[in-house]
Amino acid sequence: MLLDFYHHIKLPHFRAKPLSALYFSFTLRTLAISLVSVFIPIYILNITGDFLWVLVFFAAYSSFVVALAMPLGWLVVRIGFRWSVFVASVLLALELFLFSLAAENILYLWIVVPLEAAKLLLFWIPYHLIFVEDASARHFGEQVSIPGVIARLVAVVAPLAGGFTISKIGFTSVFYLAIFLVLASALPLFFMPHHAHGAYPGWRHILKETFAGGYGRIFAAFWGVRSVALVAAVVWPVFLFGLTQNSYSEVGVITSAVLLVSVVSLLATGRAVDRFGRRLVLRFGAWVNSTIWIVKAFIATPFEAFFVDSLNKLVDGVQGIPFDVVTYEKARRRKHPSEFIVRREMLLHFGGILTTLGMMGLWVLGVPLPAFFLIAALGYLVSMFMLAGD
Repeated sequence: MLLDFYHHIKLPHFRAKPLSALYFSFTLRTLAISLVSVFIPIYILNITGDFLWVLVFFAAYSSFVVALAMPLGWLVVRIGFRWSVFVASVLLALELFLFSLAAENILYLWIVVPLEAAKLLLFWIPYHLIFVEDASARHFGEQVSIPGVIARLVAVVAPLAGGFTISKIGFTSVFYLAIFLVLASALPLFFMPHHAHGAYPGWRHILKETFAGGYGRIFAAFWGVRSVALVAAVVWPVFLFGLTQNSYSEVGVITSAVLLVSVVSLLATGRAVDRFGRRLVLRFGAWVNSTIWIVKAFIATPFEAFFVDSLNKLVDGVQGIPFDVVTYEKARRRKHPSEFIVRREMLLHFGGILTTLGMMGLWVLGVPLPAFFLIAALGYLVSMFMLAGD
């Protein structure tokens, strides 16, 4: 069979632990994405001319994730983590190349949408399963926090460099550099030991359990964290771009400086989860971050944006890390962890569809961008539903 081709390819091996290989791969991938990620919503806004189309792009993206989650979840289990992440890296490189062409032909922008969805699933499903299967129960919180620390350390310089490069010579050169780093990021995973996987549940079973299996509160929690992610990744950069008088350089400087501040708290948060328990830390983090997003709605200057976003990034891991720990623990208790992780992506992005549709309605009604920050504030509070039954 075509999908058995990987059995016949001899891959090099050394005694690398799965998490070590994952951390190394994640570092290169994050560096690549950080060069352009904060500017993607601004780029889409510039080539479409209307923030509504930015929201349409992300609504379509979430729709494809929901539609592709089950078949690509099956594919991940079938071909294994290493090949899955490799294909995801190739798709990400292709996606960045098409982004570079979209300024000349907007059709390429919409080709990116299904590629973005497939890339996400092929990378993040194995990423989460590696933690479920290989993380230490004793140091779970600390190990979950390490990718966040790595991501923010390597991403400190990237937005700054990306912003200055874009302002001087345009998006294309930054996209090409990111493509090179993305392809390189797949290599460490080939040195990871092969993972044996159990049977993948039937699609009807996954659908039945998802929509009729008492997942209401878990869906609400995933809606909350996805809403936070959308406001932070889509609305905030566009708001910041306008606040800095359309300056790519200032957006990059503020983003880099904020990331540097935030590194301090992540590893400490992971250790706090292991020491004080996920419930206490998650509740504290949710309330604090919710309050900060309400304050963000009243920002009027770039300095205020830097100060308040620095505070936000300093404490956002206090909610995010225990939330991920609880998610992984729920997956570990399932007969088929892959089923729960696939369901996670479906629920997250179904929530994303609802949020983007809601934001589209607000934008058409003329609601200003700062009011959208209240969605993130609500999302943090709703994320505490993940603790239900835990």
